[in-house]
Amino acid sequence: MSMYETLDLVYNLISYAVTTMAFYFSVISAYLVVAYLAGDELSKLQVIIVNTLFLAFSFSLVYGTYNFFYGAYSFVPEDGPLPAWVAPFVAVIELIGVFSALFFMANIRKK
Repeated sequence: MSMYETLDLVYNLISYAVTTMAFYFSVISAYLVVAYLAGDELSKLQVIIVNTLFLAFSFSLVYGTYNFFYGAYSFVPEDGPLPAWVAPFVAVIELIGVFSALFFMANIRKK
């Protein structure tokens, strides 16, 4: 594979990672809106269903974002456009966001 093809692949992977992050922000935002508007009115079963769906989608998006960033880094590790710390850093920040959203829902339900 030529350097052009490799860099084209790397930038496509970065683009996919950023797109996956946008989906992640959409899922987090939707969950926070549901938690704020209806969190205290949901039954226990409804909260379990909402939380299960939220965790399934958000963890799959965190995993996807990590893999796309790591894949982009692994093709050109030394002189590439992406430092090594980006993939784990973004994954940790996104996981903090997931657990913060769950904490927000728990606090809304306590009222």
